[in-house]
Amino acid sequence: AHENDPHRFLLLPRFGFSCSSSSIMASTSSALTRIDSLISQQVPKILQAASAADAKNIYDSTLKLLENRNLKLVVETNAAAYKKTKEKLGIKTAWPVYQEGYVSPLDRTKPNGDPSYYRTY
Repeated sequence: AHENDPHRFLLLPRFGFSCSSSSIMASTSSALTRIDSLISQQVPKILQAASAADAKNIYDSTLKLLENRNLKLVVETNAAAYKKTKEKLGIKTAWPVYQEGYVSPLDRTKPNGDPSYYRTY
């Protein structure tokens, strides 16, 4: 496949990325790992912040750090993989609730599923 071909990406189970260019794959994989690591470090800090203002400051600094960790490449690669997968599956909308003709299997007036399977202690 050609380097500039927008359809060179394939969907992997974690909504990861595979493509014809090993350098793009390596860059995306590395960026995703750094982003996952940063998020796992920053979310507890945001949740445990002393005030809303402190949480907002941590959040804003986290966004800047994400951009420095090549978030744009991950988003673009993910979007291309998502589009390619929808085309491969022949669907326009991936979320079932928004698909034409979707009927929810759940009766929202009752508990989800069969309550006889609920564990009781």
